[in-house]
Amino acid sequence: MIFTYEFTDEDQITRKGEASAAIVEGKLYMVSFDAPRLHYFDRTIADVHALIATATL
Repeated sequence: MIFTYEFTDEDQITRKGEASAAIVEGKLYMVSFDAPRLHYFDRTIADVHALIATATL
């Protein structure tokens, strides 16, 4: 499962995020990434996807 979200924190910078989750043997595992929406999220999300694709338990 992949979840996307946005939020604005106390610093008034809107962040964009994505979380990837899996249930394995009844346990929930999740990786979450967020970054400032304006520049860093789009610049970095491909690297995050590559990292998640190599994750193992």
